[in-house]
Amino acid sequence: MGFRRIVWRIAVPFAVLVFVSIMGLAWRLSAVAYENHVAQLERMLLADAQALGVAFGEQIAEGVVGEAAMQDEILRYAQALGARLSLIDEDGVVLADSDRHPTTMENHRNRPEVQQALARGAGSHIRVSETVNLELMYAAVPVRRGDELVGFARVALPLEEVREGVGDLRRQIDPRPHQRGGAHVARRSGRAAHPHHPR
Repeated sequence: MGFRRIVWRIAVPFAVLVFVSIMGLAWRLSAVAYENHVAQLERMLLADAQALGVAFGEQIAEGVVGEAAMQDEILRYAQALGARLSLIDEDGVVLADSDRHPTTMENHRNRPEVQQALARGAGSHIRVSETVNLELMYAAVPVRRGDELVGFARVALPLEEVREGVGDLRRQIDPRPHQRGGAHVARRSGRAAHPHHPR
């Protein structure tokens, strides 16, 4: 009996230590995975914003707000990317937007991602959308014609899928019983795929 008590007294603390260590590892790995996913998303959005600026450089330079053909074209681009797209002139006036008519939108010159793009050549910012109450990442780049700044191209995507994918990783490591499965960060042509969301 004494031997069993000794084994029990050793085994229980050891099991607790192992469980706590595994849980700590799960949270640490999920945090690293989240940071990596966010960094990957930022690079992808900035690349998309650069391509958007090239595609619409002339229209941005013309500076016509809400031009119907440009609105239609930006909507097609947005549907293809599964993202929210905005074209902004050098003064912060929204020229085209895939989710709202630009004449109903406020000036974007002081948006953090636009200010970063102006100061550093590229900018990104994460904040909660007042419209859909979702956390989104915004990325913006300046658009130039020669050396002249003519505006900004901006792309936005939600972080919800990133969090869901990290949650799956955490559940896979977690030793406690639970229902496996759930949403994963999808891939489409080597890039993260997201549904279309407004601001």
